[in-house]
Amino acid sequence: MAGAMPKPWANQALMFAPAYGELVAGSTFGFIDCGARDNVPEPWASFAAHAPDSLFVLGFEADPEEAARLNTQFATRRRYIPAAAWNNVGQQPFYLTNPPQTSSLFPPNESLTHFFAPDGSGFVNIAGGRVLQRVLEVPTTTIDAAIQTAPFDADFLKIDTQGAEYEILEGAAHALDTSLFSVVAETWLAEIYKGIRLSWDVAALMAKRGYVYMTHELAGLSRRSFPDAQTLNFQQHNQVIGLEILFFREPAAFVKNAADAKKVFRAVGIADVYGFADFSVDLLRHLVMRWPAELTNVQRCYNEMSSRRGAATGQPTKALYPSLRG
Repeated sequence: MAGAMPKPWANQALMFAPAYGELVAGSTFGFIDCGARDNVPEPWASFAAHAPDSLFVLGFEADPEEAARLNTQFATRRRYIPAAAWNNVGQQPFYLTNPPQTSSLFPPNESLTHFFAPDGSGFVNIAGGRVLQRVLEVPTTTIDAAIQTAPFDADFLKIDTQGAEYEILEGAAHALDTSLFSVVAETWLAEIYKGIRLSWDVAALMAKRGYVYMTHELAGLSRRSFPDAQTLNFQQHNQVIGLEILFFREPAAFVKNAADAKKVFRAVGIADVYGFADFSVDLLRHLVMRWPAELTNVQRCYNEMSSRRGAATGQPTKALYPSLRG
């Protein structure tokens, strides 16, 4: 599930600090959830419990029954659109599979998946986990179109849509250029669904938009099946099938486009909660160069981030901002 990377959020993350809450007070983290089945992933579920008024979720869910359930379950601070996020507004076939979380706008590629071991060696059952049940015609929309109709300041985008990542990002061009700081996308290295764009296509698109490939986690492993595989018990590696990739917007460009300092402070918290304190510091450096009056708040943020990791606090001005000396 996209967004499920292990994070240092439990006790150390800046986002959970009262002092940080004061820095972003009056603003809201905007979370876009594509493939919104179930709750938002960690650390966002814990953050929603910690600061319920500081997170708003805009979700897209192609399965109309699941979208209705989510709107009932999460009646406040969330809105789930009963449509598939895509690169245009229209209609698309939706391939409902068993289990439901493997459903996609692309049909399962049985000509490939039948090669993989049916015991699901690795993280996912490639061979047996995508059994087509029925095909629905579902409405599609784009992230940019949805934001235009309901103004929404997006900070973070999660995509877990079984192959539609590239098209969704095409339909989010404006949000990527003007609003979003981070994207986490579950992508595929093999054509598990017919016609999908693969991990490197997604990475290339994001690089063109000015996003940095920060890290990835394995989202799927499997191995080819062959006769007597179990009894022979060969020692072998699993093939990597999927990657969950985390992207951040390059700090200089992000801060240049930010509407205000609180937008940047939210990005600082996101970078920190995913374990990239160096990125947080770079964001703070660019923030104070654009808004010098925020220097005191930047120092508070940096010291809080340092202290929560057990580091000695101090005045970071000369170390972080040499251009402000004298």
